Amino acid sequence: HAAAGSGKRVKWVNETAEQGLPYDVLVMTDDEKQVESVIEVKSTTSKSKSIFEVSMAELDMAVRAGATYVIYRIFGVGTEHVRAVQLRNPASHLRAGDGLKLYIG
Repeated sequence: HAAAGSGKRVKWVNETAEQGLPYDVLVMTDDEKQVESVIEVKSTTSKSKSIFEVSMAELDMAVRAGATYVIYRIFGVGTEHVRAVQLRNPASHLRAGDGLKLYIG
């Protein structure tokens, strides 16, 4: 889909069915020669559940895509109080020594 007047194309790779790719959306230049954003969406009906799963394939893609990889955490799906939080370049947080928090439960 073309984003009206933006010179960008947005491709929702799971629009018709889950594709098993480590991302959900690609934002590209209108000529599709350059990927500007690789987006993974993590959603929950909860208003505050900040813990979510990231697959090894998603983590690997985050490393390969670098600054173009973005995770959007969507809270309150299906409610009137939807909010989104953006995490850009998650691999850089690991490289910066911020670590990776694991939860076993």
